[in-house]
Amino acid sequence: MHRRLLLSGSCLALGLPARAADTWLLVTPEEVLRDLSAPRRPEAKTRGWPQPGAPEIVVVQPAASGTLRAPLTFRIRFVPAPGAAIDAQTFRATYGFMGTDITARLLQHARITSQELAADNVAIPPGTHKVTLKIADSQGRENSQSFEFTVA
Repeated sequence: MHRRLLLSGSCLALGLPARAADTWLLVTPEEVLRDLSAPRRPEAKTRGWPQPGAPEIVVVQPAASGTLRAPLTFRIRFVPAPGAAIDAQTFRATYGFMGTDITARLLQHARITSQELAADNVAIPPGTHKVTLKIADSQGRENSQSFEFTVA
């Protein structure tokens, strides 16, 4: 019994991400440059977005105002409508105008639950950045939230 517990604990320890004090890149400088150099078209307005009863996405950190210094902390809250639950498996994140998918990279370093996403020590090149988050609830209703921030 103790051997089994010790063995399973050891396996879990091997699967843990890097220490919390380690910084990691949300996007590479090359991805930022590629996004900045892409031709710009006006953003399309999506009718009916968000869907009625869709979950709310609340960006707690990083602050949208002022100039920030890396590394950053991300704190995102998910608020379902009454009678629904957040489906954390539907979480998606994209970067910039081109919508570069950064979901896997973010989830590799973040903690996500049905209530929040938390990521510490987020390194990102200087500049103004846009991240778009998307999540759905147990009833299939989706919401998307974009936020911009500037890093010195």
